Amino acid sequence: MKLKWEIKTWEDLTTLELYDLMALRCAVFVVEQNCPYQDADGKDLKSYHVWARDESGVMVAYARLVKPGVSYTEWSIGRVVTSGTVRMLGAGQELMRVSLDYLK
Repeated sequence: MKLKWEIKTWEDLTTLELYDLMALRCAVFVVEQNCPYQDADGKDLKSYHVWARDESGVMVAYARLVKPGVSYTEWSIGRVVTSGTVRMLGAGQELMRVSLDYLK
């Protein structure tokens, strides 16, 4: 499976990208994992957003890279999520590699 990766700041996200990342986070964290929580915590505005789309254009992996001083004194990676369609195919490992490479 070939994934297309992107990384953007909050200011650079399009409305469609924002919709897709919120939909993926909600589908996995709230619906699938039955874990209701306050997703809009203000940290998205101070983060970089990393995601991948599959060959059909569906967002299937996402993480946010939170700037130092927002949650911790150093960078942190949060809201790490993969769609069930790509689990066990290495998408999560690739997401973490792309995220860590960007932070280096």
